[in-house]
Amino acid sequence: MNQEIKTMTKTIRKITLIEMVIAVLISFLLGYNIKVTIGIIAGTMIGMIGFSMIVLMSETISQNPKGKAYRSYLLRYVFYGCMFALFMLRGVPVLSLLIGILCHKTSMYVYAFIKRKED
Repeated sequence: MNQEIKTMTKTIRKITLIEMVIAVLISFLLGYNIKVTIGIIAGTMIGMIGFSMIVLMSETISQNPKGKAYRSYLLRYVFYGCMFALFMLRGVPVLSLLIGILCHKTSMYVYAFIKRKED
């Protein structure tokens, strides 16, 4: 992984964790139970793992790009489905998992906005 991608990934993770802490604090202030908090944290981690899978796939896509991209895409969505099913069976609300994934998604937009302002 080149230095620019490492720096980008590290910054996005920091922003994600800050957003996750804010979301968890809001859930506590609104009086939600611990399963909502677990869902937000788990959703954030699922989003970060999925992002790492995309970064790793982008590095290895040079040979047989179509086959590797399809396999990686399928594997990532199977991972998402298994994680959602596991947490749903444990009684974690789906919306809280989605909020966690949204924390990671918005951190990428925040990073792009920050970088745009710097350039």
